[in-house]
Amino acid sequence: MKYSLVLLLLLPTLVLAAKFYDDDPLLRNPPPLAAPDVEERELSDFYDLFLNAFTYAAEKQGETNDELIPAEAVNTLGEVPDSEWFTNRIGTEGFTRTDMLRGPGDANPPAEGPWTIISAKTQGITPGFLIEDTTGQRYLLSDDQP
Repeated sequence: MKYSLVLLLLLPTLVLAAKFYDDDPLLRNPPPLAAPDVEERELSDFYDLFLNAFTYAAEKQGETNDELIPAEAVNTLGEVPDSEWFTNRIGTEGFTRTDMLRGPGDANPPAEGPWTIISAKTQGITPGFLIEDTTGQRYLLSDDQP
């Protein structure tokens, strides 16, 4: 009797303390919904100037503006699930030694033989080249280190 009374008193605490749901952790966000009735609106340069010149950016909130805003579109573990714009590639599958030695990229490396440099990479901070192999397939070669 004594133990059932303690359990009865602790039951609301145990129920309210649930951190995970049945479908947790989400591995993929649901696709975005269509918004067919969106209307264009003219932007105000003056509003934008005064908002950004005299107020804080939206990274922080609260009365003292020192509370961080939590990230959105993360699951209960704080991970970014797959979505329309992001695909997890690290940790979702096992890596073989060959995969690690090959590095990033797909399973179709440039063909054997000489490569022709088409152009230099013009965007980003790491150097690179656009090359063409002997089969006519083009690849972007870039260094990981800036």
